[in-house]
Amino acid sequence: MTFNLKHDLIIVGSPETAVRKIERLRGELGCRHLALFLNVPGLSFEQAKTTLRLFAERVMPRFVN
Repeated sequence: MTFNLKHDLIIVGSPETAVRKIERLRGELGCRHLALFLNVPGLSFEQAKTTLRLFAERVMPRFVN
C-alpha cells in the first residue's frame, strides 16, 4: 500500500480525476489493464454500487478503442 500511495497509483476521486490518473498511468507507464477493488473498509454496499456505476458510465467509455 505504501508503494502505491508513494507513486500515486491509487485512484480515488471524481470520474474526471479517475480519467486523468488513468491517462497518466497509460502515458507514463504504458498501463493497459486496471483492477478495481471496491471492497474498501467504510464503504457501504450502496456506495460501492454507485462507484462501479460511475466508473462504467463516465470513466470506461473514455478508454474504448
